[in-house]
Amino acid sequence: MRKSNDQTLKDVLKEFVEQKKFKTRLSAKKLEALWHELFGALAGQYTEKVVYYNEIMTVHLSSSSLRKELMLNKPLILTQLNSRLKDQQVRDIEFR
Repeated sequence: MRKSNDQTLKDVLKEFVEQKKFKTRLSAKKLEALWHELFGALAGQYTEKVVYYNEIMTVHLSSSSLRKELMLNKPLILTQLNSRLKDQQVRDIEFR
C-alpha cells in the first residue's frame, strides 16, 4: 500500500526556495531588480553587475565618478534598500 503525501504543492515549493543555495540566488535577483528600480536609468547605464553574498551587496560600476558619489550616499542607500526588503537585510554595500 502506498503512503499518502499530505504536503501541499505550496509547502513543497516553499521548502525548495528556502534551500540555502537557491534562496541566495533568488535574493540576489531581487536585489538587482530593486537596485534598478530605485536608481533607474542612471543605474542601468553604468551598473555592470550586482552581487549579493553574506548580507553584503557588491555593485560593479563602469563610472568612477558615480562610484564616488554613491560611496558618499552609502548610508542613505542602505536605508532605502532595507526599508523595501522584507525577508532579507543588506548589512553593507561595496562599490567596485
